[in-house]
Amino acid sequence: MNQLKNVSNQELLESLHGLIKNERKLQAQVLEHLTEIYRRRVHLARGYSSLFTFCVKELGYTESQAQRRVLAMRATQEMPELEKKLELGKVSLATLSLAQSHLMAKEKAQGCEVTREARTELFAAIEDKSKREVETYLAIQVDLDPRLSRFISQKKNRYGLLVASTVRHIMNFAFRFLRDCSIN
Repeated sequence: MNQLKNVSNQELLESLHGLIKNERKLQAQVLEHLTEIYRRRVHLARGYSSLFTFCVKELGYTESQAQRRVLAMRATQEMPELEKKLELGKVSLATLSLAQSHLMAKEKAQGCEVTREARTELFAAIEDKSKREVETYLAIQVDLDPRLSRFISQKKNRYGLLVASTVRHIMNFAFRFLRDCSIN
């Protein structure tokens, strides 16, 4: 840290941008490694019942970090081109995991797989969006699909919190925002 005190602002910014670029590449590489760990069932051989547990116990991720990586890994398994988008900063682990979780809930509610076209459309829609923007977008999608809305309102997440309350909160925020924008 002391070495940064003597660096110019421009050099500091350039260095930071380079580090962020490397961080994104590393995130994509971690997802690749997790995909291969999962494919080979290494986590099972090491005594873990799930990849999530492996990530928490073996790799030391927090539960939320592990969940984001497992969901993002599943998304990149189904659509490998997402790895490049992660490297470029078009999507983040958070937005990938939100979209993947949405797709999994939709598949469960509909009782069938979401088409590749629908996946492509969803992942294109979340590009260059913040986590909050993606949450709002997905909440609106849930409201537009009564089967999914009904399914989510009945489910609890692994921590016992009602997912529907989060969705309702996001929906209320989105509708207040849209209402306020239309008034002005």
